[in-house]
Amino acid sequence: MPLPAALAALAQFRQFVAVKIEADPARPGKTNKYPINPHTLAFASSTDPATWGSYDEAVATGLPIGFVITEASKVWCLDIDGARQQDGSWSPLALELVAALPGAGVEVSCSGNGLHI
Repeated sequence: MPLPAALAALAQFRQFVAVKIEADPARPGKTNKYPINPHTLAFASSTDPATWGSYDEAVATGLPIGFVITEASKVWCLDIDGARQQDGSWSPLALELVAALPGAGVEVSCSGNGLHI
């Protein structure tokens, strides 16, 4: 599975991890997300590049994947919590921010109510 076009440049970095997602018993409706080393399936570290891998290696785990943002990658993420309104539509602010960043990758957060740009 290739990276979406807006994220294709990230493939050059070995900064991918698999992700284990679990319900948080202390916060109903919320999840905990744990980075997983794609080589060992043990926990990865957000500060230890030896526990990261390539995009293909992370995808091969069959788990959701994540990208460790570092200064070297020259990327950033805008995390918009609570962007989905009661009626299921996206808030005007969320739509404005997406429109202000044409060509950026956009995904719905694990909760289904937020956006990552």
